[in-house]
Amino acid sequence: MQILTQKYSQKRFSLLFFIMLYATNFCGFAPIADLYPKGNMTYELPLLALMIYCGTKIKEKNEYKKWMFLLFITLIFNYFSTMIFEGRGFVDAMRTSSFINYLFVFFPIVIIRPTILEVEKVIKYLGILCLILYFTQQVLLPTPIVESLTSGWRKANDAGTFDIKRFTITGEIIMFLFQLIAINKYFLTKNKKELLYVLLVFTMCILHGYRSIILAMLVSLIYTYHKIKGIKLNTQTISFVILFIITYYVISITPFVQDILGTIAEKNEQQFSNNSNSWLEIDRIIELDFFINQQLHSPLEWIFGCGFLSKEEYRNTELIPHFINWVDLGFIGLSFMGGILLTFCWLKLLLLNMRKINIRYTYLAAFSLFVIISTLSLPIAFNDRAPAIQALAFYIGFLIYKQK
Repeated sequence: MQILTQKYSQKRFSLLFFIMLYATNFCGFAPIADLYPKGNMTYELPLLALMIYCGTKIKEKNEYKKWMFLLFITLIFNYFSTMIFEGRGFVDAMRTSSFINYLFVFFPIVIIRPTILEVEKVIKYLGILCLILYFTQQVLLPTPIVESLTSGWRKANDAGTFDIKRFTITGEIIMFLFQLIAINKYFLTKNKKELLYVLLVFTMCILHGYRSIILAMLVSLIYTYHKIKGIKLNTQTISFVILFIITYYVISITPFVQDILGTIAEKNEQQFSNNSNSWLEIDRIIELDFFINQQLHSPLEWIFGCGFLSKEEYRNTELIPHFINWVDLGFIGLSFMGGILLTFCWLKLLLLNMRKINIRYTYLAAFSLFVIISTLSLPIAFNDRAPAIQALAFYIGFLIYKQK
């Protein structure tokens, strides 16, 4: 099946590349990113209006368009739910939920109509740019060059050394999408250069030290292998497994990575040892209990959400531990703040990309799998402009199913 019906256009590629640079706040490169503070409604509101206007110009019917508009409608209801049940102003409700707006980058991309080849090239360039920025920042620590270190909670006077080393790159899940495209191409073309990209992202993920992300990455890579190659005990499979184990061993014996792995092991031991507190005292269980039994009271709040409140705005603030935060609960936390309907629409869009397609695009389903698994206990799907990257993946799915 021929998906690419247009010739390559440098103009479309350049325009899409700039849009994604802007949508990811220039990958969080502080000298530029700090010029555009997060949640600044001066440019967030016109940007949202422009994206929705682009959506109204898309005439053809499509499931992606339908679910995007349904998600937008649930977002509007969430504004009013926040105003009614939490006594917030309309602008405040919009400001704190503005991270969701970047899903609607999907609409301008559809108007531009880049080919899949052009989109994949943008993903590759941005992925490499993020990798360069990430490893450069690792070398320069503690001198900050990314916005996660120049703003927010990752400051030397607030966080420990380990937390500072876990800095993020804005829009960093594009590196995982890039990794999946690379492994997909390697399995189909045997181009060993693609493996280099896979290993660089793999190393970055290990250095991050988040167990949920490591698990999600491994599952998505195995899923890609299974869908393209199948699980067969042949020479090629054994060679790939051996190469993977050797590479992991070489990476893991470096002092810095050993430090990270040791910290992860220590956290596992503290959390699951027989001598630790009851499982009922685990942070996320306490947070789940708080949001279910204290924060949400009306059935309408369950459906439309109580709004994306700061910790200081939670009810009974003086009675709750300081660590309670909805983002620790992933999509479940999103359902408390954004509402069940909004969360359902978001998950539906991810699942649309998991339908059966040509193995050339297996990475789409693998990416959705990565996003869902990693967002079980972390805010990966809606953190650091990640919605803009998902919009890019949804556009590829939109093109594929439009052709089908």
